[in-house]
Amino acid sequence: MQASDAALLGKQGPGGVKASLALSSLQLAQEHTQGIFLLLQRGVQSSAIALLRPQIEAAARGAWIWHCAPDDWCVKYAETGDDGRAFRKDSLLNGLCAVGPRFLNFQKIYNTVIKHFHDYTHGGHLQVMARVGMNGAIGYPQNNQTLFFCAVMARFTDFFAKQETASALGDDVLVRHLGEIAVKHHLFDMQNQVRE
Repeated sequence: MQASDAALLGKQGPGGVKASLALSSLQLAQEHTQGIFLLLQRGVQSSAIALLRPQIEAAARGAWIWHCAPDDWCVKYAETGDDGRAFRKDSLLNGLCAVGPRFLNFQKIYNTVIKHFHDYTHGGHLQVMARVGMNGAIGYPQNNQTLFFCAVMARFTDFFAKQETASALGDDVLVRHLGEIAVKHHLFDMQNQVRE
């Protein structure tokens, strides 16, 4: 992650409400990535998993604002915080997928995170039942497959948010450079994700 973070450091957006909202949301998704990996490194597994949903929602919102939101909607949202139901899952994903096929993978990841990890965001049944088997012992009962999945989803969403940030910055060279970094660092290779 450090190489892709360094590639974005110091970049400035084009200005305006739309760009500011989009870039802020995409930056929030990237901050959640840092939180996920810091929590995983410290063994705070359930809290790391709970950040997957806010991370992917921030990335989806940032991309939707940049590619789909009308300027007048952006002004109203900035002033009132009322999204007019634009941030509902179907509105977000349908809008992004209408932009182009590159959003189809993101749609699959988004749906997977919501389906399998929504419950973790609010300390629901999955987290509670995982602890029941521990006979009341304090600990972090997530299995390695769940943690691997968390890392892969977080890493993918971070890469998506960074590429969308570069897109919002209007920097096609940076978009390609980030793609090269993802290939070099094996985006879906768990060993590299943990090492970075």
